Amino acid sequence: MTWLNNIQSHSSQIGLNIFGIADGKPYQDILKGCQSVIVIANGGSQMWNRFINEIRKTPHLLTKEEHPLDSWLQKNFEKADPKPPPSRRWIRCAANDQFIDFRPLSLQAGLGHHSHLGLIIHPKYGLWISLRAAIFTTEYFKPTELNTDNPCDSCIKLCAKHCPGNAFDENGWLISHCASFHQTSSICEISCSSRLSCPIGEDYKHSSLAHHYHSNPRSGRQAICNYLDILDQEAGQEQAWKNWTDSS
Repeated sequence: MTWLNNIQSHSSQIGLNIFGIADGKPYQDILKGCQSVIVIANGGSQMWNRFINEIRKTPHLLTKEEHPLDSWLQKNFEKADPKPPPSRRWIRCAANDQFIDFRPLSLQAGLGHHSHLGLIIHPKYGLWISLRAAIFTTEYFKPTELNTDNPCDSCIKLCAKHCPGNAFDENGWLISHCASFHQTSSICEISCSSRLSCPIGEDYKHSSLAHHYHSNPRSGRQAICNYLDILDQEAGQEQAWKNWTDSS
């Protein structure tokens, strides 16, 4: 079994069920000699359910980590690829890793289309796909391609119609409008009406608990504690809407 087969097998066991490969040549600044980028994601709720079950068995996975989901994934990535050589480099889509924009990378890897909401929309899972990590490698793998039409092209844009903050124009989501609305209203504090309104992948919508945590890690963390009856001393990470406004 090759190192990639091993990573895919282990990742699948924890609910990471989407893999794509992008051309690595544009990413020489991240890894010299890069030929391919493997993008790892999850669609639906399998990964979240496994995460919650692990916390249920081992509460300190939550209570001793500032970013519990990121930390849990990191531990699993290290099990899947314990000693990566210099010829490959991991970057996680996580708060405590180097920032790269995973959206164009996932498009290049054929994981979905660009949606009107700004998120990646997968042909099966819709907007209920979460990008988790990318492996930059000097080995060549054939890039994956997406052979479906973008469902947003023929949609009546329910995401825009259901947005209480009117954070859309004809071209799509306006990050500054969204961030400003979050600073003055709590309507979208624990969920996104726009994301919930999308008809693609309805059967794979995240649970209310998972959606809450991804929308607001601070109060979502407390919601997990309440759900599992766990006492937690950590405050959790607050969503930095002001930074989003200032940088847009």
